[in-house]
Amino acid sequence: MNEKYAIISCSGEEFLGGTVTRAIARFLVESLACDRVVLTCLPLFLAEKDDEVEFDRSHRCISIDGCDKRCALNALKINCIEAVYSMVINEDEIKGDYKEFAWKKAMEIKRFMEVESKCNME
Repeated sequence: MNEKYAIISCSGEEFLGGTVTRAIARFLVESLACDRVVLTCLPLFLAEKDDEVEFDRSHRCISIDGCDKRCALNALKINCIEAVYSMVINEDEIKGDYKEFAWKKAMEIKRFMEVESKCNME
């Protein structure tokens, strides 16, 4: 299994949760864990493009969903891929600036990756 994580996040625009999930993913790939994460394109993944699916099969996957439909997590399951970490954004939790909320959630995922890396080293 590759050291990097594949991030698959909601691409929905209907709810604020989808916007927050994309902000979380961007924070991870651009600032917090840029050397440890790669974004997966959910629409290409759902279209079962071989490169996207095979990429996720060879990496530890993290799903970030913007509502209870859990499209990102379900896309993994359809392709027999288990997420090592899954997050669902509940819009009721979002108070104030959504970017600040997204930053805190991105930090949660970063902490998970740090803990998991330490556990895998032992």
